Amino acid sequence: MVTSIDLVRGADDLLILGTLGRGAWTIPNASQSLDVHSTLTLLGDGGNNVFNLVRNASRPWLLDVYIYLDVDPVPATPTLTVPFASLESITIDGRGGNDQLIVDATNGAIAFAGGIVFKGGAEPTALTFASPRPGNPPA
Repeated sequence: MVTSIDLVRGADDLLILGTLGRGAWTIPNASQSLDVHSTLTLLGDGGNNVFNLVRNASRPWLLDVYIYLDVDPVPATPTLTVPFASLESITIDGRGGNDQLIVDATNGAIAFAGGIVFKGGAEPTALTFASPRPGNPPA
């Protein structure tokens, strides 16, 4: 449990945290490291990539990201899972191919203050939005 927080501005530029029984911690260059916008960057491999963004069904505060080729089935487990609230934006670069972005709001809305930037390949690119069926609200 954090019991004390002090911000030392000026040349020192430290954030100092004191904890109950666990010691003290410092974050140097606090003004630079604490004001960094969090952008999740997803990169394709030049093939026909599918990027599927969906909130976790049982833990909707998490965003599940599936990245796979369009000839493969959707993986059973996400490629990665990140806390939804920690993100300000997502940037996706398919690096060529016929890429697809699926924004699946079945388990809750997916929106970020900085938006979602999708750079598909030189070939046609698909963008799909999935939402809950009427009478079947998100979890």
